[in-house]
Amino acid sequence: MGGALIIMNNDEPIQLMRGTFSYELKIEIPDGSLTNIVLFPTSPGIIFNPFQVIFNAGETSKIMKVGTSISTMKGIYFIQWKEIS
Repeated sequence: MGGALIIMNNDEPIQLMRGTFSYELKIEIPDGSLTNIVLFPTSPGIIFNPFQVIFNAGETSKIMKVGTSISTMKGIYFIQWKEIS
């Protein structure tokens, strides 16, 4: 993928209450994936469902949810994506 743009939730912030999951969030690669890739989102204290997002060649969007445990501290969190081709 080499630095392709990944857009989550139309680039809008996601607000959660502790101990809950979000509604379905759209993950997009606007120009589509050139190859099959697997993306792993990470952020301390955040739970991802599914824990990996698989894009087949040519696909532009997928759906996932994010959540927190009841013990997650209030704050601003950022998601990092790790790619495995």
